[in-house]
Amino acid sequence: MKAEKSTSLNLGIVFEPTKDFNTSVDFYRIRWNNVVASPKLQDIVDASCPAGPPCPSTAQVIRDPNNNNQVVTVISNYQNLSSRVTSGLDFDVRYGIPTVAAGKFTARLNANYILKFQEDNADGQGAHSVNDSNAGVNTIPRLKVSSSLDWDYGPLSITTKYNYTKGWRQAAFADTNAYYLTTNTPQFQTGTLRKKTPDYYAFDPYGRYQINKNFSTSASVVNLFNRTPPYDPGFTTTYFYDFSQFDVRGRLYRLSLTYKM
Repeated sequence: MKAEKSTSLNLGIVFEPTKDFNTSVDFYRIRWNNVVASPKLQDIVDASCPAGPPCPSTAQVIRDPNNNNQVVTVISNYQNLSSRVTSGLDFDVRYGIPTVAAGKFTARLNANYILKFQEDNADGQGAHSVNDSNAGVNTIPRLKVSSSLDWDYGPLSITTKYNYTKGWRQAAFADTNAYYLTTNTPQFQTGTLRKKTPDYYAFDPYGRYQINKNFSTSASVVNLFNRTPPYDPGFTTTYFYDFSQFDVRGRLYRLSLTYKM
């Protein structure tokens, strides 16, 4: 296995007219060579049986001959898969509003917009774009946004954070009539794979109180409205959601006490 290599270009500009307001825009372009990753399990299965069924077992795909040669185990190791080229824009805005009677309010916004994400096919057929889709080794949402509103009033700090991920094209399957979609329960399944996953958002409130210079307490709720990840069998047919982007645990409560000597 060869070592990964990369080259990058970064250009940015910052505008800060006052101490309470600043904004920045950064452009980046990165190229990786000899990317180390694990191939998709479905790609390994497809490559093991190019002529179609009946499909025998191979070194990487073990099948059960007594059960219509159903796949039992798929062995996938890390290897040099491809090269990747990506470019995009990072945005950052911060605006503070100090007040005498009500403390200080601070609005923040961070966003990443991917202009290009291209990687080579594992089958050597050349580079292809995987931006805004799950067609590559990883899912590449075109846009991610994180914004927050902070309120600081003496020892009390409260933050409300909003996270947004734009939905992506469901491009992992060339044939939308995949085997697990043809047999379905009408109450829950339509038998049709959506062409695009829905947009996703979540709210995360956080509060902190500084009791004294040594002791503080904080509480937070992750995913306040308990939103579940969008259905995405294109990423994995085991969990049916994209765990590279989302946490399936739903709403989480956290409480902490901190003491510093």
